[in-house]
Amino acid sequence: MVSKAELEAKRELAKNRHRAVGKKISRLKQTNEVRVGGTKYDPRRELKKLERYTARQLDAYVRELDSFMKRDTQFVPDSQRRPMKGNQWKQYKELEKQYNNRATSEYAPLADIPLPHTGMTVGERMSMMTPDHPQAGNPSVNNPYKTVQRKPTNVAGAKKLNDLIKDLKKRLDSRFEAKELKRARDEFSQMMAKINMPDMEKAVNGLTPSDFKNLWYLTSFATDISIMYEVSMALISDKDKPWHSDAFDNAVADAMVQIDWAKNLDKQRKPLAPKKGNRRKRGK
Repeated sequence: MVSKAELEAKRELAKNRHRAVGKKISRLKQTNEVRVGGTKYDPRRELKKLERYTARQLDAYVRELDSFMKRDTQFVPDSQRRPMKGNQWKQYKELEKQYNNRATSEYAPLADIPLPHTGMTVGERMSMMTPDHPQAGNPSVNNPYKTVQRKPTNVAGAKKLNDLIKDLKKRLDSRFEAKELKRARDEFSQMMAKINMPDMEKAVNGLTPSDFKNLWYLTSFATDISIMYEVSMALISDKDKPWHSDAFDNAVADAMVQIDWAKNLDKQRKPLAPKKGNRRKRGK
């Protein structure tokens, strides 16, 4: 049986650990701007309750406080300065790095290639069309060539962060791109069924998966097809406008040029520079 003196010593230890946790929570608020106090991650209990705790309860409470005090127990602030676990954020950033490395290696040879009819390069259009600062609740990215750099304050809470982790894992799966390209091709085919331009459909269906990927994600082709589809539906329902004919013709002309561009894109790719340290010195 625990003596009164031993029980009092355990109670004093618990109070000391309680105060240490309070200091760490204050430091997190000052240095990381994250408010842990009063959240589910705050292990502290009312000090007056400790007076009624048994030795076993005090030991359990100290273990809980000690766990919080470990160096690897860290938090980052979400968009509302609420705490998200540091190890969860680290996991997200590791996945983000893998995703960005892959996107960059695929995108770098294409960035400086000029696009037809725009006066812009692939990279210039990409910068114009995609935001530099992801929104707090959005999934990763839709364009496979676009990198993403999130800060914890771009994320609307731990649940959203978990969603982003799942999303990146899904996108890093080797099967994901094939599924996305199939979805895009199916979308194209559905619209072409109403547009009724067999020559264009044949030209697109003849593209390799890589060529179609570049056509769909790097150019305004998908937008042109959408315009053609909307005009076709307006004609079918007798709701066409005087300007529809020109919009349709312009979209067709633009789309055909971009199909040819995508088909010949491999000839314009810029070869990637070899990584430093990979070259062997002569004579060795």
